[in-house]
Amino acid sequence: MESGISKGVEVYIRAINEMFQQGKQIHTEAITAANQRFKDDVERIGNNFRQVATPLHNDVNQLWQDSSYAAKEWNSSEWKKWLPDASPEFAARIGTLAISADDLQSRITVVDFTFKLPALIPFAEGRCLLISATGESKDAAAEAMQSVAIRALASTPPGKARFTLIDPVGLGQNVADFMHLGDFNRDLINGRAWTEPQHIEQQLTKLTEDMETVIQTFLRKKFASIQEYNHEHHEVAEPFRFLIIFDFPVNFTESAARRLVSIVKNGPRCGVYTLILVDSAKKLPYGFTIDELRQLAVVFENKAPVSRHQIIDDGNVPPLLPPLDAARESLTAALRGQSNKDHQQPTLPDPRKTDEVHKWSDDHLRSPQSQNSHEVGKIYRGKVVSTKDFGAFVEFLPGREGLCHVSELASFRVKRTEDIVHVGDEIWVKYLGTDEKGRVRLSRKAAMAERDSKNEK
Repeated sequence: MESGISKGVEVYIRAINEMFQQGKQIHTEAITAANQRFKDDVERIGNNFRQVATPLHNDVNQLWQDSSYAAKEWNSSEWKKWLPDASPEFAARIGTLAISADDLQSRITVVDFTFKLPALIPFAEGRCLLISATGESKDAAAEAMQSVAIRALASTPPGKARFTLIDPVGLGQNVADFMHLGDFNRDLINGRAWTEPQHIEQQLTKLTEDMETVIQTFLRKKFASIQEYNHEHHEVAEPFRFLIIFDFPVNFTESAARRLVSIVKNGPRCGVYTLILVDSAKKLPYGFTIDELRQLAVVFENKAPVSRHQIIDDGNVPPLLPPLDAARESLTAALRGQSNKDHQQPTLPDPRKTDEVHKWSDDHLRSPQSQNSHEVGKIYRGKVVSTKDFGAFVEFLPGREGLCHVSELASFRVKRTEDIVHVGDEIWVKYLGTDEKGRVRLSRKAAMAERDSKNEK
């Protein structure tokens, strides 16, 4: 009896064991199938993500490439190969925008979910840059401002970036490296850095007058902005002007603050762009609120102490202002008209050497072949090599220069030659022939009128 029971238990246990093994096998097969399905799903999703991510990465890489020196890292060896850009476009990077998806990255390793884009200042959108900081954070903000300004300088045509520098607390120390530009042309830095209330107001008034000149001379009712004018005429008609202000509102009167708002609001249309470092601990002028500027600006504001490595180019900027260390020779050479050995341009004289002063006589303008080698009525793109009270001398062909008289610079009365052109400007001129002494006569006014009439057809 007991033997029969034992056999029955053994059979039952064996059956249970077989069922367990069958269940285990089914479970293993189900787990394997599920893992395979999961693997297949991840691969399928990864392929779908890759189809989206690959062109995005290509677009991001193309953006970095197109941004060129406006976004290049300061420690890049490419700065040693820097050449001036004649394009009417320009930009400036203040840092890097990084986007990532770490949760997906750990699961889908075949796709790079990290995207890094240059954080470009939206000059073209007509907004100023406003950085609000105080205490130690101001040092980081000041270097960010310097970085943006020098990138703008590096990506504009030579001589086409003019700076108005206001530094009431630093007394010019924040822009000390920019003072080197004044060795070649004081107009590039508007003489010096301005610190006193009356001088600040005078400089803002002067900028407003420059804006009026651009509107009345170039824009009128035909063009919405100086960028639109530049694109249509394929030239930078008027220098881009950068108003750089440190420690606002120190030494700003209520009147100056109001004028600043007007410049920030209307300046971008005329090629005037403003960068402002606001000391948030300072008292604002009576009746003025910072919101009047903030609503017209791209605002960077720290809520806690910020180090220079957190705000500027991911910490790749050396302690000193880097562009005038890494690219000073190329930049300053370009301002003199000779970027480097591989980029030949007419050499402008160094104003610090009196024996290189550019002198003119009738012989510079006469050419025995001028009557035969130049076609009367033809339009040329030339470079301004000298300006005088009576007009501008333009090299319109290699080794061929002519006078564009002040009366031929524009279709209206021009008071000063420099109101229209400056040394280094590239302009369109029409060859009018020679005068009774054989001197070449050119006309910017006639060239622009002919180009405008063709564009309207």
